[in-house]
Amino acid sequence: MGELKWIKIVTDLFDDPKIKLIESEQKADTFLIIWVKILCLAGKLNNSGLLALHEPMKPYTIEMLSREFSRKLKVVEQAVSIFLEYGMLEKINETYVISNWSKHQSADKIEKKNEYMRDYMTAYRSKQKELTKGLCKSNCKTNSRLNVSRTELDKEYKEEIKNIEKEKDIKASEDAMSVDTDASNGKADKIDFESLCEYWNTHSLLKEITKITEQRKPNVNARIKEHGLEAIYKMIDQAGQSPFLRGDNRQGFIATFDWCFKPKNFVKVLEGNYIDGKTNKTIYDDVEERVRKMNEYMGVKS
Repeated sequence: MGELKWIKIVTDLFDDPKIKLIESEQKADTFLIIWVKILCLAGKLNNSGLLALHEPMKPYTIEMLSREFSRKLKVVEQAVSIFLEYGMLEKINETYVISNWSKHQSADKIEKKNEYMRDYMTAYRSKQKELTKGLCKSNCKTNSRLNVSRTELDKEYKEEIKNIEKEKDIKASEDAMSVDTDASNGKADKIDFESLCEYWNTHSLLKEITKITEQRKPNVNARIKEHGLEAIYKMIDQAGQSPFLRGDNRQGFIATFDWCFKPKNFVKVLEGNYIDGKTNKTIYDDVEERVRKMNEYMGVKS
C-alpha cells in the first residue's frame, strides 16, 4: 500500500482539551510540531496508524523518531510520553499506534475507492482502444459498467462501503455483547450496559452520557477483561471523588467517559491518582505557595 499524499486535521484541533493541556507545557510548540510530524509520518507509512516500516515490520523507536524529526532524543521522549498519557498514542507489542487513526483518516476507504476507480479506468481505456480499431460499435457492452457516469459510480461505491461498514458494526456489536469473566470454565456473562451507564451518570459526577454506544463497548469490555467488572465501578467512584477531573485545574481540563476508559487513564483514576489534589498541583501552585510563604516571612499581607 502506497503512502498517503494528505491527512485530515480538524479545524478545531486547538480546542481539543488534550491539545490545550499540551499547550500549558513549557515546550508546547515543540511537542505540537512533533505531534503533527507523527501524523504526517503515519500518513506516509499508510499502515493503519502504526508507526512501523512495512517489510519487514520494524516498529519506530524513540531514537528513530528523533532522527526522522531532527529533534533531540530527550525532547521526543518527553513528547511521546505525554501523547501516551493523554491517549493520543498507544503502545501495542512494542509498536506505537495512533489512537482512532482509521476512524479519523478513513485511509482504507480512500484506498478502496482508488482501487475501484483504477479498475474502472483500465476497462474504459480498453473499450476506447477497441472503438478506435473498429472492433465494436459505440454501444457495445463488453462491460456494462463502462457507460455509467462518474456520479453513478460514486453513488454505487458509497453504497458498497456503507454495507461493509454496517457488517463491521454488526460484528463489533456481537463481540461487545459479552465478556469472558471466568477464563477457567469458558463461561461468559453479559454486561448490563444500561445499568453501567446509569451508574456512571449518578456516581462519576462528570458529564452524563445517553448510552454506552457500540463504539464505546469494545473499550469498556477491554477494561473489564484486564481488571474485572468490580474495578469498573470502583474507577467510576474514584472519578466522583476528584475535583481535578471535573475541571478544578488550571488548564480547564474536564474528563469524559471515553477519556476515563482509555487504558492508562483508567489505571490512574482507579488507583486514585486524581484524588486529594495528587494531580491538581501544578508548577503555578508551587510558585503561589512559595510567594505566600515569603510574604508571610516578610510580614506582607496578601
